[in-house]
Amino acid sequence: MSSSSTTAASPSSIAAELLDSDGKNAKRIKCRLCNCLILREHIGVLQDREIFLHHSRQPRVVEEPAPAATAPAGETVRNFWVVDDMFRFENIGFTKPIDDPASPHTTTYKYLTCADCEKEVLGIQIGGEAHLYLSCERVDYV
Repeated sequence: MSSSSTTAASPSSIAAELLDSDGKNAKRIKCRLCNCLILREHIGVLQDREIFLHHSRQPRVVEEPAPAATAPAGETVRNFWVVDDMFRFENIGFTKPIDDPASPHTTTYKYLTCADCEKEVLGIQIGGEAHLYLSCERVDYV
């Protein structure tokens, strides 16, 4: 797992209008691709934690023979809405558990996605952790 620190995110890094007085999401969170409601307000706790998330679409390799394995395309994301129970979400989907030795994660993980469109990686659940991490950058707010 690519996690260098876990701290409370500063209000300067997240727009103040997205936070309530308890550091939770002040607005509803929707999928930015299909507009489906994912999380109601006042549920997710803002956390500053660096986590590597793959991009939704990986490039296809069509050459023969296959080139040497390369690291999947992705980015290290900071600032997550942390939800302590998957049943707190309005609409979220999970991938099957992934145990990839080439991944930067040191344990099994599941990606979170919009259950309606399933087109984008929105967050992650790492190992046996109960916490679910929803990226602040990969969603819309209303």
